[in-house]
Amino acid sequence: MLPVLIVFVAGISLGTLFYTSALYELTDAPYALVMPGALIQKTFLGASLWGVIICLGIWLGYSRVAAALQRKRFAQVRRGDGWSFLPFVSPLIIFLVAQGIKRPEVLIYLQHGVVLSLGLFFALKVLLWRDVSEAKRKINWGQASPWILAAMAVIFTATFSLLGTLQYRALNVPYGDSGYFEEQLWRTIHGEFLVQSMHKDIFLGKHIQLVHLLLLPIYVIFPHLLTLVVLQNLAVAAGAIAVYLLARNKLKSPGVGLAFAFAYFLYPPLQIANQDMALNIFRPILFAVPFLLFAFYFLERKRLGLFFLFAFLTLITKEEFGLILAFMGIYIFLARRKKRLGASVFGLGVIWFLVAFFLVIPYFHQAAAGAKQVSHVVTYYEDFGQDWEEVKETVLTRPLFVLCAGLSLHARWHQKD
Repeated sequence: MLPVLIVFVAGISLGTLFYTSALYELTDAPYALVMPGALIQKTFLGASLWGVIICLGIWLGYSRVAAALQRKRFAQVRRGDGWSFLPFVSPLIIFLVAQGIKRPEVLIYLQHGVVLSLGLFFALKVLLWRDVSEAKRKINWGQASPWILAAMAVIFTATFSLLGTLQYRALNVPYGDSGYFEEQLWRTIHGEFLVQSMHKDIFLGKHIQLVHLLLLPIYVIFPHLLTLVVLQNLAVAAGAIAVYLLARNKLKSPGVGLAFAFAYFLYPPLQIANQDMALNIFRPILFAVPFLLFAFYFLERKRLGLFFLFAFLTLITKEEFGLILAFMGIYIFLARRKKRLGASVFGLGVIWFLVAFFLVIPYFHQAAAGAKQVSHVVTYYEDFGQDWEEVKETVLTRPLFVLCAGLSLHARWHQKD
C-alpha cells in the first residue's frame, strides 16, 4: 500500500512542477501567489491529475518490463519500484513550504530539486537489478521492445498533452493557428465546411489542409481543443513505431531500433514543432511526420498499397508536401532503381503541388476576397516581385540575388514581424 501512496504523491508533485513551470518562469515565481485562487486551484488540480497518470504509467510499465526481464513476479517488482518515486516528492515539499511561509522566491530551488530527484530516481531504478544474476541480465530485446516502446510513447503523449492542457488553462493559446483549426471543425459539423472567422472565408483559399477532418468522428463526441491536442500527440508518438521498425529491420537489432525510437522522442526540433515554440498547441501539419515515416516504412517493405495510402495522407496535410513526395520519387528512381514507381510518385507530388497552388487555392482565394493574387503566400516573396510572374522572372534572371536573399530571409522576416 505504501508504494502506491508514494507514486500517487509523486504524481501530485510532478503535476505541481509542470503547473509551476507552465504558468510563469521560475525566476518570476513571486507572481504565482497573486493569481486568482480559483484559477490556481483549477489549474493545479488538472496538473496533478496528469502527473498521477504519468507516474502510474511509468511505474506499471517499467515494473512490467523489469519483471519480464528478471523473471520475477510482477507484484514483487512493482513494490520495489514504487520506492524509486520517493525523490519526486521534493518539488511538492518545496512548493508547500513556499506557500506556507509566504516566500515564493523559495520556488527557485525547484530547479535544484528536479536535478536531484531525477538523479536519485534513475539510481533507484538501477538498484532494482542489483540481485539479478549475470545470466538473467541478458535482455531479450525482441520480447521487451514492444513494452519499452509503448512506455516511451505513453510518457511522450502524456507529457506534451499535459503541457498543452496547462497552457490552455493558463489562457495562453492564440487564435491562429490552434484556434481557427478547431473553429473549422466546429463550423464543419454545423454546416459551414472549413469556414473560419479570421479570414471570413473557406480555409481552402489559404492552404490545402484536410487532414484534421479525419479527427471529426472523435471531435463530434468530444468537441474541445484539448481533444485535438491529445490526438496530435498520439499521432506524433506513433511515428516512433515506424522509426523503430525501420531501424530494427535495417540493422537487424530490436535494441538498436529502440535506441532510434528514443532519439526520435528526444529530438528537439520535433518537440519544438509539436508545441510550436509554446504558442500553438495544435497544428495539423504535425500529422505529416508519422505519415511520411510510415510511407517510407511501407516503401521499404514493398507494400505499395499502404505506401500510397500514407503518401496520400501526407499530401492532404498541406499543399507543399507534394514537393516532399516528389523528392521521395527521385529517391525511389535513383537509389531504389524502380524507375516506373519513382516517376509515378514524382509526378503525383508535382501535380498535387501545382494543382493545389495554382488552381485550387487561387479559385477559393479570389472567390472569397476578389483578389488578383493566386495566394497570400506570394506576399512572403515580395522582395522578388508583386506577383508570381515577377517572382519567376527574378528567380530566373537574378539567381545570385535570390541566393543571397535566401540566406538572410529568416532574419528579414522576423524584422517584419
